[in-house]
Parts: sequence; C-alpha cells; structure tokens
Amino acid sequence: MKRQINVLMGLGKMKLSNSEYACHITLPIKRDGSKRFYGDHQPLNTQTRWDSFPMPLMDDVINQLGESSWFTTLDL
Repeated sequence: MKRQINVLMGLGKMKLSNSEYACHITLPIKRDGSKRFYGDHQPLNTQTRWDSFPMPLMDDVINQLGESSWFTTLDL
C-alpha cells in the first residue's frame, strides 16, 4: 500500500491530508488473489450534502444557445 501511495503522490494524484474529509484506504482481495487499492468514501458521503441544483443536461444547454454567436463569461 505504501508503494502505491508513493507512486500516486509522485504523479501528483494524491497528497497528504489531515482533513476530517480524508477517505480511508483499504486493500480488498480480488478474485484472482491480487489486491485492489480502494478509497472508502462512505464516511465522507455521510458528512456532505447533495447539490440541490444539479447540472443541466448538455442537450438542453445546446438547444438554448440556438444560433447565438456572442458569448460571455460574465456572471450577472
């Protein structure tokens, strides 16, 4: 497990954390006998709230744009 963590940290995909939102790491055994690196996010999910405004469907967004040719990033 330490070797895998070092690899992921070297790639910049993982970093040390003392946060109460950090996930626990487990190594379940797969059917072929090898181990799988797994982050258990269940405790994290109990501490977070669901977004009450989900992202719109991409097809709906494209349909609303229609033939528009001017776009802005201003959030009014």
